Amino acid sequence: MKRKDIKIGRRYSSKPLQIFLIIAFTVAAPFAIFYLIALAYLWQGDRLLAEGEKESALSAYRTVLSFDENSVQAHIKIAQVLQSQKRYSEALQAYDRGFIVNDKPPMKPSQSNYLVALGDIFAQEEKWSEAIDAYQKAIIIKPTFKGQFQLGKALYSLQRWDEAAKALQAAVFLDPTQGKAYFYLGKAYSEQQLWPEASYAYQQALELIPSQGETYKKLGETLAKQGKWQEAEQIYRQALIYAPKDGDIYNYLGKALAEQGKLGEAMAVFQQARQISPKNANIYENLCYTYINSGQIDEGLNWCRQAVEIDPNLSEVRFILEEIQRGRLIHDHPELLKMPEIIPSVKSDPLVNLKRSIVKIVIRGQNKNGIGTGWLLKRDQDTAWIVTNRHVVTNSRQEIDAEARIFVEYYSQPPQGKIRKRSKAKILHTTPADDWLDLAVLEVKNPPPDLKPLALAPLPIAPNQPVISIGNPFNQKDWTVSKGTVNDNNAKSLSLSMFVVSGQSGSPVLNEKNQVVGVISQASLFCDNPSTPKPLENAVRLGCGFAIPIDRVRERLIEWQVIVK
Repeated sequence: MKRKDIKIGRRYSSKPLQIFLIIAFTVAAPFAIFYLIALAYLWQGDRLLAEGEKESALSAYRTVLSFDENSVQAHIKIAQVLQSQKRYSEALQAYDRGFIVNDKPPMKPSQSNYLVALGDIFAQEEKWSEAIDAYQKAIIIKPTFKGQFQLGKALYSLQRWDEAAKALQAAVFLDPTQGKAYFYLGKAYSEQQLWPEASYAYQQALELIPSQGETYKKLGETLAKQGKWQEAEQIYRQALIYAPKDGDIYNYLGKALAEQGKLGEAMAVFQQARQISPKNANIYENLCYTYINSGQIDEGLNWCRQAVEIDPNLSEVRFILEEIQRGRLIHDHPELLKMPEIIPSVKSDPLVNLKRSIVKIVIRGQNKNGIGTGWLLKRDQDTAWIVTNRHVVTNSRQEIDAEARIFVEYYSQPPQGKIRKRSKAKILHTTPADDWLDLAVLEVKNPPPDLKPLALAPLPIAPNQPVISIGNPFNQKDWTVSKGTVNDNNAKSLSLSMFVVSGQSGSPVLNEKNQVVGVISQASLFCDNPSTPKPLENAVRLGCGFAIPIDRVRERLIEWQVIVK
């Protein structure tokens, strides 16, 4: 009985399994059939492709997707056929679909070459985003030197310096014998001002390709940025062995000599540079500085004038010419400092009172010479407080130079041979160098009695409202009036439709009531056009400026206790 019971138990216990298998087969059979059909079309596509029937092969591969939309193989094969037909954008889209299904698609390592080649096509057309996409996909399949190197170059072209450096680091890791990768790595480091790292990369490049004059030049530049002038001199001399007709190298060598106090040698080298590159304004600029520093002022000024004739945008050279001319006038006629200001009437200049409240800031120092703009925030009897930008009154590292002298110059219209009145200024407050808010406050003693503070707008200005700004652009007349509109207004920035250049930094942006709605802080040649639909991300507007909204300025002035809430 026991054996019989066991058999009966086994017979009855098999029924659920049978039912499960029947159901499973019923459910799975269509999927299995679809899979087999998809596989058949995949084979058919391969056969047609081998016979050169690309369109028919595409049709077969696309039919695969109607049965199995997640067929990575079909997506990749479609992409490769489209690529072979030079339908590159469609090919990249097909690759994208394949990578969406599987972020590490089962492709042969050799197939990464297809994606590198596709990236190269986009790079040749300067379609950098597409090129980067293709290179990154190639690297997923198989990291290769070429893929990483080309990715680094594409990222460099988009000014994505840090990402470019990382890609190029990966490239030299994969193949440390490629000097060109070290060269581009040095460039990526240089753009980030990582001078020691850039120097090392260029040195590695020279060990691999010792005859590259351009690499010597770049290495010399990085050494110069670190103040290693003697080493830079040696490198530039080596560079001239391989590039004896490169005027830039002679120019850089001359600067390295001048920085070491070898002024006579520097002058001779600059003259050699000028013979090779007679239209390079920077060479004339360096001759200007070198002759002035050697005490040959008139000869130096002559070179300064020639530099400005070639390039009128050399703001520092123009500044030196103006300051030396002013200094000579005062030296020859000290009584000029005590002469009354010649202020135009409201009839001849309707904006005269407004311009008197806006000052030209003059900075003279070892590490910085230049001009900017500021405006009168408030005054208390013999003391005035001037608002400007941090970068106007600090050095290139956004640090205060204790040796620099700062003056504010007041608007007037002196005739030729006369000068405008100036007052010494001292820095009272600046925002930290890493603070996005580019702001500073100066203190001035005994300003002219007629100067009146500008009023701060009580509310933020809305987009599309008209504005003006008065400043001191280096390439135009002082106290130039610029007109425009507010394109956009966000928490950190006003975008302005007015052309802004060096010298206008710190200028007040004024509404129709002449109230300050912002402080100009940045200029740009190309700016995003906010009126353009989002998909057209490359749409730009020629010439624009950016200003700090007055709300943010007011908050910091209250924090500094310059004004009260």
